[in-house]
Amino acid sequence: MNTTNTSARNYFDARRLVLATLAAACMAVASTAAQAAEKSPQSEPVKTVQFGDLNLANPQGVERLYRRIVAAAQQVCDTREGRSLQAQSLEWICTKESIARAVVAVGRPALTALHAAKTGQPGGAVKLAKQ
Repeated sequence: MNTTNTSARNYFDARRLVLATLAAACMAVASTAAQAAEKSPQSEPVKTVQFGDLNLANPQGVERLYRRIVAAAQQVCDTREGRSLQAQSLEWICTKESIARAVVAVGRPALTALHAAKTGQPGGAVKLAKQ
């Protein structure tokens, strides 16, 4: 028996297995992204954040409003579907986009700047892929 052919065959079989595993992982990530993209803002639950009691002319009021927005987004996006990576990813995307939509809806430069600082966005711009 030729040991060179056997070891080469084992190498290629192992390589195919690794490539198949990578392909499956890529498909799982793509599936998660596609599911997140399929969700439209209209199909998601809505929570109204009241801020009439806050003075948005001072940083403390802006910070308090931002905390309320974050808390509301976390409540709305909590799927309680376990702690799988897919569920966590969908919750993270939902929360991030919900916060950004709320910041845009409020339309206050100080809130937009705070959000940009918290998320590491340059220039204070709030970016949304789709609305």
